[in-house]
Amino acid sequence: MLRSTVNEFGVVSPKAVLLQTFKIEKRTQDLLVVNVHAINFVTNNLFKEHMDQVIKAVRSHKGPVFMAGDVNTWNRERLRYLDVALSKISISRASLGQGRTRFPDLGRWFGMQLGGALDQVYTRGLTIRFSEVHAWSNSSDHKPIEVHFSIN
Repeated sequence: MLRSTVNEFGVVSPKAVLLQTFKIEKRTQDLLVVNVHAINFVTNNLFKEHMDQVIKAVRSHKGPVFMAGDVNTWNRERLRYLDVALSKISISRASLGQGRTRFPDLGRWFGMQLGGALDQVYTRGLTIRFSEVHAWSNSSDHKPIEVHFSIN
């Protein structure tokens, strides 16, 4: 488990990122699953610091990766930063379509365009066979995302 090195404004508890490896039958490399609950109400620079902490932990893993969760990419700068940083270690964002939880579209706020999806899925060495956002669900403030994949 990674504890964020930065805290949200007014909150003393850190965010947590869970990392777990799973053995893959007849393979030498394990699957790394990364469950992210990223820092949110901070500047983009502090968000990047937290994501760099996650990327550093993932970088040493040589096998397939499934990374998903509440990444708090509610503005374009955050999403672009994460996409570029993860692409440097061959991890790419999955296309999930509509229905995901989004930050309210409030227009301009602190010079940033808001309204982006909070939840993301990133993979390496996997083929997504099926994905669906269960937009009908009201069980949480985030819509459940179902993803079926195979390992390349």
